[in-house]
Amino acid sequence: MALAMMAESAQGSTQEEILKAVNMNDMDMIREQTGKLFRKLYFYNEIGRLNLANSLWLNKDIEFNKSFLGKMAADYYAHSFSVDFDDKYTSRKISEWVSEHTGGKLGTDPDDFPIDSEQVMTLLNTIYFYDEWVDSFNADKTAKDTFHLEDGSTISCDFMNMTRGSHRFVGADGYTASGLSFKNGGSMVFILPDEGISPMDMVSDPKILSEAVNSLFSEKRQFGKVIFKIPKFKYKAELDLRKSVESLGIKSAFEAGTADFTPLSETKPIFVSKIKQSAAISIDEKGCEATAFTKIDYVGAARPDGTAEMILDRPFIFAITGADACPLFIGVINNPAA
Repeated sequence: MALAMMAESAQGSTQEEILKAVNMNDMDMIREQTGKLFRKLYFYNEIGRLNLANSLWLNKDIEFNKSFLGKMAADYYAHSFSVDFDDKYTSRKISEWVSEHTGGKLGTDPDDFPIDSEQVMTLLNTIYFYDEWVDSFNADKTAKDTFHLEDGSTISCDFMNMTRGSHRFVGADGYTASGLSFKNGGSMVFILPDEGISPMDMVSDPKILSEAVNSLFSEKRQFGKVIFKIPKFKYKAELDLRKSVESLGIKSAFEAGTADFTPLSETKPIFVSKIKQSAAISIDEKGCEATAFTKIDYVGAARPDGTAEMILDRPFIFAITGADACPLFIGVINNPAA
């Protein structure tokens, strides 16, 4: 979503690099897919919610193209705020907006949103998810056991336990996968690499990761008895995405001499200085809560047949998907107690 909005603010080779990275042919396709994403994923009820939110924080001393702001409001549901990037209170305003749209899990510290007078715009994209398991875990069966870390050491943590009959799973070459459904239609996929295979090896290969995440929705899936033993976990992560984005081929956006963000403003040359993401997730017997925000700063010149054992007592991969199997969050749990 954040890269789609960045593409909207660019043109020429800068926009072409972004379009190629997100595998879209043109901006019309991006706008269409973004609209579908908002409409398909959104839900808000007494059980849970999935909210996407976008905002633009605009330097009050710079003139922005009204057509660009109109597109951002109409196609990306983005709210625009005119602010003083010389005023430290602006950091608090941004912090409060992020906190409001991530269920208070992120953005609580204004110091996480430093500003300076050279900032032209800050683009923010947030996602907040909470839902309950269709089949909740019995808290009385939660018990402490051993989790084996990659370095060979062990820790003790609480494991949730459940056995399901006639449940979907995949026993593939290199991993075992199964999942649990949410009441609002999505699911959480658990992928346990075979002994000797690191989760990061799978995550670093987009083709293998995509195949594993989607395996439960493919012809590879089987049905049988699945034994779940899942550690309760809760963690936050902060990532600098610049290198990751550059590895996708988006390079000119970060270079003052070549970046072309003319659709955003023609007042002065603009380029992207930072792109960061923060995320938080926790699961327990009742359900799962996950949230994330992506921040972009612009300145001037995101096995055996019939049975499977999901004994997640060593590093594993998880993916939270929406009702249409669209991945919302993907991560690796190396240490559930970290």
